[in-house]
Amino acid sequence: MKEIVKIIPKPIKSILRPFYFYVRKLVVKPKSCAELYQYWRHPGDKYNAPELYIYPVERSKFLLKFIKRYADFQASILEIGCNVGRNLNYLFNAGYKELGGGGN
Repeated sequence: MKEIVKIIPKPIKSILRPFYFYVRKLVVKPKSCAELYQYWRHPGDKYNAPELYIYPVERSKFLLKFIKRYADFQASILEIGCNVGRNLNYLFNAGYKELGGGGN
């Protein structure tokens, strides 16, 4: 895991940091399907509250600024691990139309 973290650009690290601690727990001590199901039914941390899923947050704003530097509005963008699609929704509302997502 540490080798992967070293090659990630600093701006991306700030986006991924909230998820790193959760993923690290999975890698270090695998959870059962029942434990994972219970976590996502009742997420107990401030990053996974269901009412925050759709509303644009700082990460979505940062993502838009980052993507504008590299892709025009006609670009096709695929977000891997998009969950409910908050970032894709934010990009769509900003004018990007060729969007796709996969995974959760």
